[in-house]
Amino acid sequence: MAEPISTNGPAVAPLGAKTRGYREAHQVRIRAAATRPSDAPMVQKAITRLDQIMESNRPLRDDVPRDYYLNIQV
Repeated sequence: MAEPISTNGPAVAPLGAKTRGYREAHQVRIRAAATRPSDAPMVQKAITRLDQIMESNRPLRDDVPRDYYLNIQV
């Protein structure tokens, strides 16, 4: 006959510092959804262009200057 197996300790990981990052990331997403970007139109255009390039799933070129894909000043 099989004997029952018992474990020591809680079955669920305790909440603490490890979950703090998830809560903070959630707050960042909420704030980002509720605010409007205040970037200049030129920056928005550059970011849109980069999004389109990244969504094409083609590999990025290696033979272009550093600011070829996103040329903005922060």
